Amino acid sequence: MIRSILLHYIDKPLDFRMQFGIASIIIKLTGLSRSHVMRILSELKKGGYIETKEGKLISVSDLPEKF
Repeated sequence: MIRSILLHYIDKPLDFRMQFGIASIIIKLTGLSRSHVMRILSELKKGGYIETKEGKLISVSDLPEKF
């Protein structure tokens, strides 16, 4: 679920993505807890699958299927 949101959101223009934090969008769309979403985003960032700046999604590369 989170994987599909990230892949959909990365297709938006950078100016649009810089207006909203990716964690807030995932929480709103999924209803998952903030701590759960932040843990997953942290793991993805550590693995080099996503790049964020100040909570905004910058890039996505080769996301694993489980996300």
